[in-house]
Amino acid sequence: MKKVLVDCDPGVDDICALQYLINRKDVELVGITVVHGNCAASIGVQNVLKILTLNNLEKKIPVFVGTESVLVAENEAWKKMPFHGKNGLCDVTENDVEIDESLISKKGAANALVDLSSEFEGELHILAIGPLTNLALAMTLDPKCAEKWASLTIMGGTSWGQGNVTAAAEFNFFHDPEAAASVFAKMPTSVIPVIVTWETTLKNMFLGEKINFHPEQKTFKGKWLWDRCKGMGSFNEPLYSSFCICDFSAAAVMTDENVVKSSRLCQVAVECGNGLTRGAMVIDNRSQAAPHVKTHKARFALAKIIDEIDMDLVHALDGIQIGDS
Repeated sequence: MKKVLVDCDPGVDDICALQYLINRKDVELVGITVVHGNCAASIGVQNVLKILTLNNLEKKIPVFVGTESVLVAENEAWKKMPFHGKNGLCDVTENDVEIDESLISKKGAANALVDLSSEFEGELHILAIGPLTNLALAMTLDPKCAEKWASLTIMGGTSWGQGNVTAAAEFNFFHDPEAAASVFAKMPTSVIPVIVTWETTLKNMFLGEKINFHPEQKTFKGKWLWDRCKGMGSFNEPLYSSFCICDFSAAAVMTDENVVKSSRLCQVAVECGNGLTRGAMVIDNRSQAAPHVKTHKARFALAKIIDEIDMDLVHALDGIQIGDS
């Protein structure tokens, strides 16, 4: 049984990833921490409770809410990005789920990360599918926090410089560049982050028929998910045939690395300047071609960049059908 902590900013693709992990019989969700990103953390934590309630797990999986602030400089631009709507679920409110907000832990997300890392030392797999603020704070509270992780899988950054919110930057890293930079700068050599980038998710899409995701959902849970996820522009393919679900892709890689078709080990860092490339992930590909080249170790970390995913294998994974089964 793989013990997993998900740090997320729900966000419909986060919700899809959570549903997949809930479906997996070999995954134990020991906690879910919420960060600001696709919506405010105070709203995102409600969305987490909704998907847990739909699965009758709201009293079994602890949920922690993080700070509403980025580490250094607030970026007002993200508040104008309509990708997931103001409520994180494409502003769909019909047939909603009643939740019990008293179930939200009084403990903050960063403290929860520190405590759970110690409780499950050497066993805890971290899936980070939002801005990295909570992780950065946890690694500041306990500098040895990341040394206790079994693995870290991140959805964020770019493989070849094709951004989504800007020409160069992907949303999660752009939202809090200093947090992403801090995480990479503090990563221990014993844990190599696995990074599923924006371009990788864009070219490795889910097929609706394989994940049972279509307009004709029969259960309340299936209809609830579909009504919210169909609102994303990237989901509006002809006949809803294919879906770019970034966080779902990262979750699939985390549960089974056999789905990775190609990857590379590179030194990575995040640009924190205020120019055109703010939030961009910098990859030092020289480390592959010329191992003698010295990268500035103070800012860079060795990471495994996922370039290609075998979607045939992904579509065959247990629990992959997030729609009606």
